[in-house]
Amino acid sequence: MEKCCDLVCKGCLKDVISQKYPDVVCPVPRCGAKIDDYEVRQILGQKDYEDLQIKLALKVIDEDKGVVRCKCGNAIEVLKGEIYYDYKNDEGNAINKTAARHMSANRVRCPECGNNFCISCKAEPYHLGKTCA
Repeated sequence: MEKCCDLVCKGCLKDVISQKYPDVVCPVPRCGAKIDDYEVRQILGQKDYEDLQIKLALKVIDEDKGVVRCKCGNAIEVLKGEIYYDYKNDEGNAINKTAARHMSANRVRCPECGNNFCISCKAEPYHLGKTCA
């Protein structure tokens, strides 16, 4: 390790990186020196490092409450839409106000694959005219 000069086997470092990235520190007891990103890249190799970066980015997206993931894998930013009270359900009847408000906050259409689903209960297609309950 460059900062602390501790000798640690590469396999042990890979384990620490996979468990703690991006907050990786030297695994030697009472050391705690931060392992820099360039060292992580050297330890893992370019391909594994890039895979780790992708995994981290997907984790951040999945933890973001303003982003949902479609079954096709596309990440979609969720923005509350306008409430339209003139939508009709499958039977041709106007949807009630509660269902219209639910739809404006929970219905998402994936721009990648066109999938139409509810972000709350994951129903596909979206349950037009109904709430999740």
